[in-house]
This record gives sequence, structure tokens and C-alpha cells, in this order.
Amino acid sequence: MNDIVIIGAGGHAKVIKDIINDNNYYNILGVIDANLKKGELWQSNIYCLGNDLDLCNIYKSGIENIVIGIGNNLALRTKIYKNIKKIGFNLPIIAHKSAFISKTSIIDEGTVIMPLAIINSYAKIGKYAIINSGAIVEHDCNIEDNVHIAPGACILGGVKVGNNTHIGAKAVIIQSLEIGANTVVGAGAVVTKNILNNKKVMGVPAK
Repeated sequence: MNDIVIIGAGGHAKVIKDIINDNNYYNILGVIDANLKKGELWQSNIYCLGNDLDLCNIYKSGIENIVIGIGNNLALRTKIYKNIKKIGFNLPIIAHKSAFISKTSIIDEGTVIMPLAIINSYAKIGKYAIINSGAIVEHDCNIEDNVHIAPGACILGGVKVGNNTHIGAKAVIIQSLEIGANTVVGAGAVVTKNILNNKKVMGVPAK
């Protein structure tokens, strides 16, 4: 198995750990987290390898694969992504074996697809996105970089979601809409109109 490192040691990283172990393809070498001491045990024989300052040495040691295990801070995720790409790391797609991913879909590097998620025909998912547990991305959607589709959310056909946007749990985006960048759609919202950049909406219908 190829070695891989997880950045982060919170709840999102724990889920990623389970996905990697269930798929039995990568060997988790350790985690990077500023809140743990180097050498400290994290989870079941997985130890902390240090913090961000140790990433260059880890890469030079021959470890090329890494995954972002921080899920609740989109700005921090972007900062991390730029840093690890500058160093030279590879960000594989991590997808649970229970997820359905159409063979006609396009998924970019670093994206994590959680259990029971569905990505249908000709959908496009950008870099280091999160398609969380049970989320549905329907046909012909365009989900851009660093988007988090939370558990149970449903993105209907032909929707475009801009960079760094969070779609809350159980939210529904009606077909053919455009959701702007840096936007938050609240949990349970039903979006029936286009949303501009840098907005926060909630409710049924979302306002």
C-alpha cells in the first residue's frame, strides 16, 4: 500500500481515516496537527508526525500523498492546499466504497467523498471539495474548488456552486441554479433562486 498523511486530527480526519482503512489502499503514516505533540498517539496506532513546519521534511523523506482532514474552516483549507501544493505533495481522491460515482463524472485532486454519497452523470467536482455522507450531486452539476456539500444535501441537475461555498446539511438546491462563491446555505434550506457571491441564506424558500 502507498503511504499517506492526514492534515488535521479532528472529527473530519477521523472519518477520512475510516474511509482509507475501509478501502485498504493507503497506509496512514500519521497525522499533522498543531494541537498534538510530535510522537503523540492519535488513533489506533496512528501518531502525530508534527505540525506544518515538518511537512517539507516529510515530503523529502519520500512521502508524496496527503489529504486535508480539516472540514469546518474553508479559508484554512485553502491556505493548507496552497502550502502542500507548493511543497509538491500529491492529493489523491479519497472516496468511500459505498459511494456511487458515475464513470462520466470528473473529480479533481484532493476531493473526499463520504459514505453513501452519490455523484451522477457528467457532474464535475473541483479540487479539495467535500461531498459528505449521503449527499447527492445530480447530473451536469459543476461544483467548484473547496466546496463542502454537507450530509444529506441534494444538489439537483445542472447546478453550479462557486468556490469556497458551504451547502448545509439536508439543504436542497433546485435544478439549473447558480450559487455564488464564498456563500453559506443554511441547513435544511430550499434554494429556488440564484444566489450571488458572499451571501448567507437560510429557510424555505431560502432568503
